[in-house]
Amino acid sequence: MTYRPDGSIKGKFDTADYITVTTATANIGTHTGTVSDMQTMEDGNELIINEINTTDYIDTDFDFENVAEIYGIVTRTYYDGNHYTTINMYDWVATADHLLIREDQATDYNIRTIMIPNDIQSNYIGTGGNDGKVRITILHELGAGGNTAHDFHVDYIAILGKST
Repeated sequence: MTYRPDGSIKGKFDTADYITVTTATANIGTHTGTVSDMQTMEDGNELIINEINTTDYIDTDFDFENVAEIYGIVTRTYYDGNHYTTINMYDWVATADHLLIREDQATDYNIRTIMIPNDIQSNYIGTGGNDGKVRITILHELGAGGNTAHDFHVDYIAILGKST
Protein backbone atom coordinates (compact mmCIF):
# COMPACT_ATOMS: atom_id res chain seq x y z
CA MET A 1 0.00 0.00 0.00
CA THR A 2 1.01 3.59 -0.58
CA TYR A 3 0.27 6.21 2.05
CA ARG A 4 -0.22 9.97 1.89
CA PRO A 5 1.66 12.26 4.29
CA ASP A 6 -1.45 12.39 6.54
CA GLY A 7 -1.39 8.59 6.89
CA SER A 8 -4.40 7.87 4.69
CA ILE A 9 -4.15 5.26 1.97
CA LYS A 10 -3.36 6.54 -1.51
CA GLY A 11 -5.72 5.07 -4.12
CA LYS A 12 -6.36 5.00 -7.86
CA PHE A 13 -8.21 8.35 -7.74
CA ASP A 14 -5.02 10.15 -6.74
CA THR A 15 -3.55 9.48 -10.17
CA ALA A 16 -6.74 9.51 -12.25
CA ASP A 17 -7.08 11.57 -15.41
CA TYR A 18 -9.95 13.95 -16.05
CA ILE A 19 -10.89 13.01 -19.62
CA THR A 20 -12.90 15.78 -21.24
CA VAL A 21 -15.70 15.40 -23.78
CA THR A 22 -14.80 15.01 -27.48
CA THR A 23 -18.19 15.53 -29.16
CA ALA A 24 -21.69 16.67 -28.21
CA THR A 25 -24.56 15.53 -30.45
CA ALA A 26 -28.13 16.81 -30.06
CA ASN A 27 -30.36 13.88 -31.10
CA ILE A 28 -33.50 15.72 -29.96
CA GLY A 29 -33.44 19.44 -29.26
CA THR A 30 -30.66 21.85 -30.08
CA HIS A 31 -27.72 23.26 -28.22
CA THR A 32 -25.75 26.46 -28.15
CA GLY A 33 -22.08 26.52 -27.31
CA THR A 34 -19.28 24.13 -28.22
CA VAL A 35 -17.36 21.22 -26.74
CA SER A 36 -14.58 23.61 -25.69
CA ASP A 37 -17.12 25.42 -23.46
CA MET A 38 -17.25 22.30 -21.24
CA GLN A 39 -13.49 21.74 -20.88
CA THR A 40 -12.84 23.97 -17.85
CA MET A 41 -15.03 24.29 -14.78
CA GLU A 42 -16.29 27.74 -13.73
CA ASP A 43 -14.66 29.64 -16.61
CA GLY A 44 -17.87 31.46 -17.62
CA ASN A 45 -18.46 29.24 -20.68
CA GLU A 46 -21.18 26.62 -20.98
CA LEU A 47 -23.07 24.46 -23.44
CA ILE A 48 -26.84 25.01 -23.20
CA ILE A 49 -29.22 22.30 -24.40
CA ASN A 50 -32.49 23.85 -25.51
CA GLU A 51 -35.64 21.89 -24.75
CA ILE A 52 -38.11 21.57 -27.64
CA ASN A 53 -41.87 21.02 -27.71
CA THR A 54 -42.15 17.34 -28.72
CA THR A 55 -42.79 14.06 -26.89
CA ASP A 56 -39.09 13.74 -25.97
CA TYR A 57 -37.63 17.17 -25.31
CA ILE A 58 -33.90 16.67 -24.74
CA ASP A 59 -31.62 13.86 -25.90
CA THR A 60 -27.94 14.83 -26.20
CA ASP A 61 -24.95 12.47 -26.35
CA PHE A 62 -21.55 13.41 -24.97
CA ASP A 63 -18.78 11.16 -26.32
CA PHE A 64 -15.36 10.67 -24.76
CA GLU A 65 -12.53 8.91 -26.61
CA ASN A 66 -9.37 7.02 -25.68
CA VAL A 67 -10.70 5.86 -22.32
CA ALA A 68 -8.86 2.86 -20.84
CA GLU A 69 -10.43 2.85 -17.35
CA ILE A 70 -13.43 4.61 -15.87
CA TYR A 71 -13.97 5.24 -12.15
CA GLY A 72 -16.73 7.84 -12.41
CA ILE A 73 -17.88 11.07 -13.98
CA VAL A 74 -17.66 14.66 -12.79
CA THR A 75 -20.33 17.18 -13.80
CA ARG A 76 -21.22 20.80 -13.15
CA THR A 77 -24.74 21.18 -14.56
CA TYR A 78 -28.26 22.36 -13.88
CA TYR A 79 -31.72 22.03 -15.41
CA ASP A 80 -33.67 25.28 -15.71
CA GLY A 81 -37.18 23.85 -15.99
CA ASN A 82 -40.00 22.48 -13.87
CA HIS A 83 -39.51 18.71 -14.20
CA TYR A 84 -36.31 16.70 -14.20
CA THR A 85 -33.75 15.27 -16.59
CA THR A 86 -31.58 12.18 -16.31
CA ILE A 87 -27.86 11.67 -16.78
CA ASN A 88 -27.19 8.25 -18.28
CA MET A 89 -24.15 6.24 -19.35
CA TYR A 90 -24.23 3.86 -22.30
CA ASP A 91 -23.63 0.21 -21.41
CA TRP A 92 -21.91 -1.32 -24.46
CA VAL A 93 -22.52 -4.89 -23.18
CA ALA A 94 -26.27 -4.48 -22.58
CA THR A 95 -26.53 -2.01 -25.53
CA ALA A 96 -28.70 0.32 -23.46
CA ASP A 97 -28.45 3.51 -21.42
CA HIS A 98 -27.96 3.07 -17.67
CA LEU A 99 -29.42 5.74 -15.37
CA LEU A 100 -26.75 7.39 -13.22
CA ILE A 101 -28.67 10.24 -11.62
CA ARG A 102 -31.84 12.28 -11.89
CA GLU A 103 -31.24 16.04 -12.17
CA ASP A 104 -34.13 18.01 -10.66
CA GLN A 105 -34.86 21.60 -11.57
CA ALA A 106 -32.45 24.17 -10.18
CA THR A 107 -31.47 27.79 -10.56
CA ASP A 108 -27.73 27.30 -10.15
CA TYR A 109 -25.03 24.73 -10.86
CA ASN A 110 -24.58 21.47 -8.96
CA ILE A 111 -21.16 19.83 -8.89
CA ARG A 112 -21.32 16.03 -8.78
CA THR A 113 -18.90 13.15 -8.78
CA ILE A 114 -20.74 9.96 -9.67
CA MET A 115 -18.73 6.83 -8.99
CA ILE A 116 -19.03 3.68 -11.13
CA PRO A 117 -18.83 0.30 -9.34
CA ASN A 118 -15.66 -1.68 -10.12
CA ASP A 119 -17.49 -4.78 -11.33
CA ILE A 120 -19.27 -2.96 -14.19
CA GLN A 121 -16.75 -0.27 -15.20
CA SER A 122 -15.65 -2.13 -18.33
CA ASN A 123 -19.28 -2.28 -19.58
CA TYR A 124 -19.15 1.48 -20.20
CA ILE A 125 -16.02 1.44 -22.41
CA GLY A 126 -16.65 0.57 -26.04
CA THR A 127 -14.74 -2.15 -27.91
CA GLY A 128 -14.25 -2.98 -31.58
CA GLY A 129 -15.32 -0.04 -33.74
CA ASN A 130 -16.11 1.94 -30.56
CA ASP A 131 -12.86 1.02 -28.80
CA GLY A 132 -12.15 3.38 -25.91
CA LYS A 133 -15.39 5.35 -26.32
CA VAL A 134 -17.60 6.32 -23.39
CA ARG A 135 -21.02 7.92 -23.99
CA ILE A 136 -23.00 9.98 -21.48
CA THR A 137 -26.52 11.02 -22.46
CA ILE A 138 -28.70 13.78 -21.02
CA LEU A 139 -32.39 12.86 -21.42
CA HIS A 140 -35.66 14.62 -20.68
CA GLU A 141 -38.61 12.52 -21.81
CA LEU A 142 -41.85 12.83 -19.89
CA GLY A 143 -44.10 12.46 -22.91
CA ALA A 144 -46.35 15.47 -22.25
CA GLY A 145 -44.72 18.06 -24.50
CA GLY A 146 -41.64 20.15 -23.88
CA ASN A 147 -41.30 23.80 -22.95
CA THR A 148 -39.02 25.89 -25.17
CA ALA A 149 -38.30 28.19 -22.20
CA HIS A 150 -36.48 25.31 -20.41
CA ASP A 151 -32.76 24.60 -20.81
CA PHE A 152 -30.12 22.19 -19.48
CA HIS A 153 -26.81 23.93 -18.71
CA VAL A 154 -23.47 22.09 -18.88
CA ASP A 155 -20.46 23.96 -17.56
CA TYR A 156 -18.26 20.88 -17.16
CA ILE A 157 -18.45 17.17 -17.82
CA ALA A 158 -15.53 14.75 -17.63
CA ILE A 159 -14.65 11.10 -17.11
CA LEU A 160 -12.64 10.30 -14.01
CA GLY A 161 -10.40 7.45 -15.11
CA LYS A 162 -7.36 6.60 -17.23
CA SER A 163 -6.84 7.48 -20.86
CA THR A 164 -5.10 5.23 -23.38
